[in-house]
Amino acid sequence: MVRNAWNVNEAGQSPARVWSWSASAPEVAERREHVEGLVGKRITLVRYVTLDYRREEFRPELIDSGVRFIEDDRELERPTWTCPGFDAVDFGVELETIDAEIWSLTWDPPGEHEGIGIRKEPLIGSYADGLTAVWEATRSSLWSPIVGSPIAAVELHYTPWDPPSPGFWCPRISLITHDARLEVVMGGNDHGRLVASANNIAILAPETPLPPWPYLAD
Repeated sequence: MVRNAWNVNEAGQSPARVWSWSASAPEVAERREHVEGLVGKRITLVRYVTLDYRREEFRPELIDSGVRFIEDDRELERPTWTCPGFDAVDFGVELETIDAEIWSLTWDPPGEHEGIGIRKEPLIGSYADGLTAVWEATRSSLWSPIVGSPIAAVELHYTPWDPPSPGFWCPRISLITHDARLEVVMGGNDHGRLVASANNIAILAPETPLPPWPYLAD
C-alpha cells in the first residue's frame, strides 16, 4: 500500500521527473547553471518526504489517501529515517529558503538511467502526492550546520553513464557553506547499514566517509 506514494495519472504513470540524467555536456551545464540559483540563499526549512510506514498506527483514518505531515511528538521522537552516520530518505528532500523558494532533491525514476538531481520546484503536491509522510528535519544534527547560512556552492558530481555509451548521471550532490559541507548520495538503509540504491537518497553525517562505491568518486 505505501509503495503507491508518487502522484500518478489515470494511466498509472508518474509525472516525468528527469532531474539528473543528461544526454550531453550542454545538458550537464544546464543542470549546474540551474543550481547556481541556490547559491547565496539561506535555507530555513528542511522537509523529508518518505514512505508512510506508521500511518496505520498514528492516523488510521487516513489509511487510503493523502500526504501526512508528521506532527505527533511521540512519532517525531522516533524518526524512521535516522540511521547511524546518515539519514535515509525514500523519496526526497524539500529545502525552503528565507525568501520562500522551494528546492527539491530526489532521484530520477530508475530504469534505463539513474541519478539524483535538484530543481527549484516542490515535490509535495507535484510528484509526491500519495501515501507519503512528510517530516520536518530542519533541526536534525545533519542539517543544523547548513540551515541559516548562505549556500556558497552546490556541486553536482556528474560522471559518464557507462563509457563508451553517451550521457552523464549524477550520483552525488554536495551542499557547501562557509563552515560546513553536506554530502547527499544515492543510498538506502538496510537494517541500519548504508547500501547503494537507485531509488533512495542518503544524507551523510560529517564523520561518515563517502561509501566505497566507485561511481561516487570525482
